[in-house]
Amino acid sequence: MLLRVSGQLIEKVQSAYRFGILMMRKVSPWLGPVQKLINRLVPCPQMVQRYIDPSVGIEEFCSILNQRQVRYTILRWFENLPQLAKGDDIDMLVHDDDLARIKDLFVVMPTKISCDIYCVSALPGASYRKGVPLYPSHLAREILETSVMYKQIYRVPDAKRYFLSLAYHAVYHKAEMSGLPCAKGHPLALFPGQRSYMEKLLSLAEACGIEVSPDLQSLHELLTECGWTPRNDTLPIIAKGSAWLTSLAGNRAQSFASATHRYPLDIHGVRVLIESNSESFMEYIRRDFCFFHRPKEDPARADIRVSFLDQAPPWEEIPVAAVPLFKTNVSIVYKQGRNRYVDHSKEVLAVYDLKQDQGTVYSNDTEAMYRIAYSLLMTRIGLRLDWTRRHRMHALGISIDDAALLFLGEGGCGKTTLGLEMMKHSQVGWLTDDILPVDGNGRALAFPTSPRLIQGSAVPWLPPSVKLLKAPMPKEPPKVQLPSSSILSRVCSSAKLGALLLCSRTAGVAPSIRRVGFFEAFRGICNNALTGKEFGHMMAYHLEFSPLYLYRMASLYLSRLRTFCYLAWSVPVFRFQMSGEISENASLVLSRFSIMGSNEIYDPKSVSNNISPVDESAEMQRQLMK
Repeated sequence: MLLRVSGQLIEKVQSAYRFGILMMRKVSPWLGPVQKLINRLVPCPQMVQRYIDPSVGIEEFCSILNQRQVRYTILRWFENLPQLAKGDDIDMLVHDDDLARIKDLFVVMPTKISCDIYCVSALPGASYRKGVPLYPSHLAREILETSVMYKQIYRVPDAKRYFLSLAYHAVYHKAEMSGLPCAKGHPLALFPGQRSYMEKLLSLAEACGIEVSPDLQSLHELLTECGWTPRNDTLPIIAKGSAWLTSLAGNRAQSFASATHRYPLDIHGVRVLIESNSESFMEYIRRDFCFFHRPKEDPARADIRVSFLDQAPPWEEIPVAAVPLFKTNVSIVYKQGRNRYVDHSKEVLAVYDLKQDQGTVYSNDTEAMYRIAYSLLMTRIGLRLDWTRRHRMHALGISIDDAALLFLGEGGCGKTTLGLEMMKHSQVGWLTDDILPVDGNGRALAFPTSPRLIQGSAVPWLPPSVKLLKAPMPKEPPKVQLPSSSILSRVCSSAKLGALLLCSRTAGVAPSIRRVGFFEAFRGICNNALTGKEFGHMMAYHLEFSPLYLYRMASLYLSRLRTFCYLAWSVPVFRFQMSGEISENASLVLSRFSIMGSNEIYDPKSVSNNISPVDESAEMQRQLMK
């Protein structure tokens, strides 16, 4: 952890150093002979625009790269080397691992030999845009691996990759500035001093035996057929400043939307947009999240946006020699630019941007994808709820006359079966059997995902015509779940906290309920809600290595501790020893707390005086999260 945080601090310092060098270059005309002294004393940082030491020259520079066995490729306009026209530069692609081996060949201040150095992935100081590589990583590796020698000195792309990479550059990097018409029949745009992309592309296409019209739209269609296009989430970033690319990105988004299902959610103020091209996947989503479905919600206002695609994961996007950011027992996490790539046992690949809170998940196995989707969504939604002091607990929640009873216990102890048994009584309402947020006003907020039961279980009050459905999760042991329609009518949207029951189950003993003191109550709540899975379902989707993240998580832990301390002090907490007979357990709870009119039930009105309300407005909270 300390190494990762130190790495973040070093990157901040390097970024500031790069900025300082850029400012120094702007005033270089006024520095005169001092520039030579600066070049001797000040090392050149890792940045895109660099200058070759004039005492070395282009030929010797490339010879040194060859001697050091640096994996590089001069991407375009290399035919006249070593001659370089005034104002021209050398665009070079270098393998990530070799960047450090060439930094001594550059100087800080401008010289007549300018280079733009890009790497395979989007490393700081060697990316096309922040977090976006010059070419998709797998295409960049393909260019390096198939490069050939030119004039026995310069390593350049082979004929086919030269055409494809130049077409990619003209279409997606230059767009209208390339001088190419937008479509057939459109006028040719010419810019003073601009290279003729049309002539070069036509000659390269002819050499490769490719027939294509030299316009942006035709080249885009050809690149699409060849698999040489930016990803959907990258195109809007590189489209900035280009009307044609912006239109293309919009058309792509519309095409994707027409072929996909959208499911907007509003989960206690957290707006989520789920998209997928799989109907079976969306069926799983509807089972668990239909209570929060808001069909009229504006997708543009989503706080969290995730696409789930039923297709082969693009494993080639992960750099071959990439070192994992960290590993968990269920995933390996890599980082490239601002995206993190999460490999889930080679079944599912997630590409996620934590800052934007959006990403794409790929898999050919919809059940495996949904298992990851559920944990991903619960993690990101749960963190946003936490930041607004609606802290999560892993519990069964039922309501009786606006009083919430929360049952906290280990998974598999029978909480869900107990809750469904008590639902035989019409006075009992449903809150959740998984995750339950508790707000700052002492109310338990409903989170009614579809209850899951061990295969072969029965629900006594369910009509015979209603069949239980095969659940996609967990993988083992296999489970079934209730249809959403059978539980929604009994959901209570929120209820005042009435009592918390710390559950354990032992066969062969009589069920019992006893009141516990503050310390036992606080320890029981923390064991469930501070260290359990509900605090962060998957570290892959929230763990970061930065001082700001550590500060925020420390603040969150303190807020949770404060809330749980108030709960242990203000709400009656009981130790509930369950027997092996669910009906006995349900009868004891109902007779003790509600149906028989017992005085043991806690007056929920007293809770609001002990737990401070949330002061911030929803909009302020949303800004804080961002």
